[in-house]
Amino acid sequence: MKKLLYFEDIDTNSPEDYYETKIEFQGHEVSIDLNLDDEPSDTWMEDYILFIPNLEKYHQNIKSMIKGYYNQEGLVKEFFAYHMEETADEIAELMEETDTSLSQDDRMVSLLKLHRIGFYFAEDNFATWDFTFGEFSDQIYVVVTDKDGKIIDTTWES
Repeated sequence: MKKLLYFEDIDTNSPEDYYETKIEFQGHEVSIDLNLDDEPSDTWMEDYILFIPNLEKYHQNIKSMIKGYYNQEGLVKEFFAYHMEETADEIAELMEETDTSLSQDDRMVSLLKLHRIGFYFAEDNFATWDFTFGEFSDQIYVVVTDKDGKIIDTTWES
């Protein structure tokens, strides 16, 4: 048995296929799940243990990447434009709660919140970060990182 940060004891000899927990992260609830249904690498626990203390840093890198692409043609711009069209009233309401000393772009990016981090230890895509604007939208901006927090891919899911 081994205790992982945010999780109960895990039987290292015969782990279950799936574990889920919720944590408080930057003022809101975030789900974390461990997906062990495929053959995880032999170092999955050690990889998780090394990754988890860097959540803030990796999260900041992802948000910086999103901000950097906010006004450029591509997926980030499309994702934000979709929400500004389809959920304009909800976005306007959320904008009222943002820091008015920030630029309009920074205020919009600040609305995008981390909802979930899924770990897939048998794949090259180590951590999947799901970002949403809240319960009013089922659209998810997904960022995939490797075990060192390097961004590998992004996608838009619903």
